[in-house]
Parts: sequence; C-alpha cells; structure tokens
Amino acid sequence: MDHSEVENLIQRLSVNQTISSEAALEELLSVDRQQLIYVLTKLLASDDIELRMWELSCFVIIKLDLALGIRLLLPFLSSTNIDKRWYVTGLLGRYGNNEVVEPLINLLEHEPIPEVRNLAAFSLGKLGDKRALKILQFIKEHDDSKDYEGRSIADTARQAIESILKIISHN
Repeated sequence: MDHSEVENLIQRLSVNQTISSEAALEELLSVDRQQLIYVLTKLLASDDIELRMWELSCFVIIKLDLALGIRLLLPFLSSTNIDKRWYVTGLLGRYGNNEVVEPLINLLEHEPIPEVRNLAAFSLGKLGDKRALKILQFIKEHDDSKDYEGRSIADTARQAIESILKIISHN
C-alpha cells in the first residue's frame, strides 16, 4: 500500500460514522507501521484536513506510539482551533503520562474557553499527578465559569483534586 492509499483508507474510515475509532485503529494496524506513521504525521500537520479525519489521525498516532503521539500532539494545546485544543486535551488526559502534566497545567491556567479549561481540569484529575493540585485549588476557589452544558469549572477542579488525592493515597 503506498502513501496515497493509506491516506485514502484513513479518509474512508474517518467519514464512516458507523465505525468506532477502535475499529478504525484495528484496520489501520494492518498497514506498514513506518508508512502509517509517515502519513499520520503528514495529516496532523495539514491545515486542510477535515476535523474527523484529523481526530482519527490523533487517536491512531497516540495508540500506535505514545511517545511520538505526545510529541506530535502537545503543540496543538496552543492551536488557534478550539476544537483541536479541546480534542487533544481529552486525548492527552486519557492516554498521556507525566510528560503532559505541565502543558495541561499551563493550558488550564491560560485557556480562555471554559469547555477546554473544564476538560483540562478533568484530564489532570485522571492523570493523578500532585503537581496539578495548586492550579486546581486556585481554579476551584476562583473560577466561577461554566461550560456550554452548564458544568462548573470549579466543581470539575474539585473532583480532579479528589481524584488526585485518591490516586496519591493508593501509591
């Protein structure tokens, strides 16, 4: 399979609303690893890619190679595209490691969009790193904003603090 065929496969999988990201990943794992990484890296760098295809590319790269995925995705935390910032924030919270904690703390501290801040607080709670406690405490006490669904950022920060303390107490 050449590069254009791999890209076409990713495109086909991304527009198929009946296939899950996990199922798409399974199909893509049949492609030569180096070729897949090359195409995914190219797609992530493209500004002309549809959001669903970009999201699938993010998911596949982080599942394929965590270190490479983190390195490629961290810059998107400062993207001007809100959807990309939000998606990467959640992905890093779900699959990230201690390397993503400081960038997520920075995002939580400076992000103007409540939905992204809320997901950053949630993600920090899932990661369970005590370095996040200070900013989460500040957010809990001072951020009275809500996301578009009415979820309190302060309440999410409170829950994240509880999650981190629980994780710390079990280690």
